[in-house]
Amino acid sequence: PGGQLAFFGDPTDLATVSLPAGAVQLDLIADFFAGNLTPFGTINLDAVAGSSTLVVARGLVGGGPDFELVALAGEEAADTETAKVRVVHAARGLDIVFPGCNCATGDLDLFVDIAGTTPRSTAPIPLSYADVATPFLEVPAAAYTISATEAGSPDNVRIQLDDVNLAGGTVTTFVVKDLPGGSLGVQVRIIAVNDLQQ
Repeated sequence: PGGQLAFFGDPTDLATVSLPAGAVQLDLIADFFAGNLTPFGTINLDAVAGSSTLVVARGLVGGGPDFELVALAGEEAADTETAKVRVVHAARGLDIVFPGCNCATGDLDLFVDIAGTTPRSTAPIPLSYADVATPFLEVPAAAYTISATEAGSPDNVRIQLDDVNLAGGTVTTFVVKDLPGGSLGVQVRIIAVNDLQQ
């Protein structure tokens, strides 16, 4: 296999695979070492030399039509004085709502505030599960507080990362994902991915 993934634990939920330039097919296989070679997810990529692509698995793995693999192109850094950042919504649990449910909806407002300023004081960046990801946001190199709240409810904070160092010349994607047992939006986790093209 090109890389091993686990939803949580070791091996990690992020694998890096080097691909030859050209058209490639990426398959996710449930248990390669047990001889089960039937892919439960497949995506076709046009790999460009020197580029990076982030492939995100969203939905219930092996459990229905909502499972998908989404390819998101990386970007080059603008300069050494700024950083680029985007957020990917892969937390299916935040999108599950039913009558009487007090859990969050899938619609989030994101706030990117320089550390030391009032959190959630900047204009919100909307992100729903259907949106998949925000565009890259270019910000001055600094430490930031990154918050996600329920859309339209800035006091209902679902996630907050403090003192996130967005150094100059970096390109970062934050992926919001479910934790095991968090299928109703009770628990989420964030992983950071270096998206800088090599």
